Amino acid sequence: MIPTHLVQQVYRHAEAAAPLECCGYLDGFACHPCRNVWIPTPEEVPTGGAYEFSVAETVRLYECVDRYGADRVAIYHSHVDAPPDWSATDERLARWRGRVILPEVKRLIVGVSAGRADAAQVFAYCDGAFRSAGRFDALGELVEPISSR
Repeated sequence: MIPTHLVQQVYRHAEAAAPLECCGYLDGFACHPCRNVWIPTPEEVPTGGAYEFSVAETVRLYECVDRYGADRVAIYHSHVDAPPDWSATDERLARWRGRVILPEVKRLIVGVSAGRADAAQVFAYCDGAFRSAGRFDALGELVEPISSR
């Protein structure tokens, strides 16, 4: 599971980025904050929520997966004024032409309310869908491991 100190670093990144979503990745040893380069269309502006890595940061993410292995890497982002649940947007962003991008890599979502990170949830791809693999409290402590996945 993701170490508490890395979840806490993601929380700080999410709080600093609010009211925009943050994004980045973890390699099991360090937090790698990335710049969110997502530009909303006029229809998306009211929803305010999505993220996108730059091409250079995407290359670094893939290099990290090659170096440490997909099971040691997690992609993260935040949901501002929303719970850290898997969303339709998350599902769309996790795929390219219908195929899951890096299916072995966990996804960590941080919920930010009133500018403060208050919870997180990690998801793993299993049996054709992203499913919760654990929940973290406002301190970044694992409070609900889901061991069956």
